Amino acid sequence: MAQGLPVISFGVGGVPEQISDRETGLLVPPFEMGNFARFSAALLGDPTRCRDMGRNAFFFGKKRFSVERMVADYGRLYARLS
Repeated sequence: MAQGLPVISFGVGGVPEQISDRETGLLVPPFEMGNFARFSAALLGDPTRCRDMGRNAFFFGKKRFSVERMVADYGRLYARLS
């Protein structure tokens, strides 16, 4: 995301919280290796879609995962603990 590239990943754990399916990347159901390969090939074969998703990923990541936001989140967490 930080490099302006879409992400393709299995939709497990916290990944779906980080990737917006079909907007910033593609989420593949767990262990579906064939679909992972198909999704990857389809995205690589569509440069416009790849570029658009990559742009979305960059701006989404910049907004959601900024240092300022993380510091503020930690500050709120520490305030609740004290």
